[in-house]
Amino acid sequence: AALDYPRLDDGLLQAVVGAAERAVADPDPGGQEAYGDWIREELSAACTDALAGLRGRKLVWWLDAPRPLRAVAARGAKYEVSVVALPGGCSLPPAAFPRGSVIYCAPLLGQFTVRRLRFDITGKTSTPIELMKRVLKAGTGKPTLLPGGPCHSYEGVPGVASAFVQLVMLPPTSDFPPGHVGGEGSIGWRRSPGESCKDNFDLIDGVSLGVEKVSDLLLLDRPSQEALARERELDRTGGQPGSKLKLTERIGQRVGGLNDALDEIVRRVLASRLYPPALTRPLGVKPVRGMLLYGPPGCGKTLLAREIAGAMGAREPKIVNGPEMMSKFVGDSEQFIRSLFAEAEVEQAEAGDDSALHVIVFDEIDAFTRERGSLTGDTSGIRDSVVNQLLAKMDGVESLDNILVIGLTNRPELIDGALLRPGRLEVQVEVPRPDAGGRQQILSIQSCELRERGCLAPRAAACLSSGALAQVTRGFSGADIAGLMRSAT
Repeated sequence: AALDYPRLDDGLLQAVVGAAERAVADPDPGGQEAYGDWIREELSAACTDALAGLRGRKLVWWLDAPRPLRAVAARGAKYEVSVVALPGGCSLPPAAFPRGSVIYCAPLLGQFTVRRLRFDITGKTSTPIELMKRVLKAGTGKPTLLPGGPCHSYEGVPGVASAFVQLVMLPPTSDFPPGHVGGEGSIGWRRSPGESCKDNFDLIDGVSLGVEKVSDLLLLDRPSQEALARERELDRTGGQPGSKLKLTERIGQRVGGLNDALDEIVRRVLASRLYPPALTRPLGVKPVRGMLLYGPPGCGKTLLAREIAGAMGAREPKIVNGPEMMSKFVGDSEQFIRSLFAEAEVEQAEAGDDSALHVIVFDEIDAFTRERGSLTGDTSGIRDSVVNQLLAKMDGVESLDNILVIGLTNRPELIDGALLRPGRLEVQVEVPRPDAGGRQQILSIQSCELRERGCLAPRAAACLSSGALAQVTRGFSGADIAGLMRSAT
């Protein structure tokens, strides 16, 4: 029977636990236990189906954790279902399960490396022999089947948050030993135990931080077939529209009052990314890696950056507030900048030209990119070092073509000049307060749902459609208009 773990409120994991319980309760008497053939074919398929397609959305609180995190969803005498999170660069040491065990590993988030190792049982050398090395990525479909016997280690990628579900089912003659349960408990044996593993306490524990519930670690879901079809279409097309006109139209549907700024951004920054690198590289055309959006507060700079990432089929943008970049610990700020670019570096190294676009947005970028040497009270030089690190990452010796850095500021004159040169934030676009036509566009976008559902009073609808409200809101920013609509509703 399963031990007393918190009740699973996630139906997806309940299906995994149910499949595991049925598999260990009804082994195939004609199967070879040492090779994992004891599990019936139909029950093995049920476990695979329960794990296939699972995805996880990370909760930001554990991204800077010093060790892996682990939540045990359920555990019986012969099975265990756990979710493991690997903050950037963290790893689980090699651990083994009895020979004949069936281990499923289903990536939920990011990517990580699984290594299969065999240690010298004679003790003549402590260096393991690597039998297998495989990079597992979320969204690749079915889970990976790992055999019991050899040790397996799980290594995260620096700067990339990763997570996976691990389902372990022991053969009929083996049982988990009592105790050593929970997220901080054992992750397996130091070496492959024999059939009497129930009495073998040479376990590896204390290497992970225990989390009581899976929902405190990740939010699990399984995308529908329609969503997967859309993802495949985005992979096929790069998620990008076929022309500058379509790109402008797509962004303009969500962002109003910025037609001139949007035209300039599409022409100078995004147009070169509409074509495959194999076509543009021989022509000497390189994509723009950075731009600066500046203007009064509330005019849509952050919204515009988000919509650009979505329209280009980019990864989820990383939005960082400028004041958060500075740390009281020496070297932390520079490490944080390196971690922002790490995922793009890994993907470009593995996928090359097929790498997706990574967008990094620095809100209030002037908070940490002031002209070097301009702050007389900064005797430590930390701010200058942070600027140097950002300069090197954007256009250093190893530059990235799958990155787009967007800086947002109200004070462009404070930013270090080296950051504004070509190759870095080379395109500077002003995002001004909207004119009467822009205010009308913003009002139309803000009131779209109300109009479609018939929730507007006749006088309010007439005031919006006639442009009268746009005329009397002269000097309003986009945020002001959004606040006006909230007050009216």
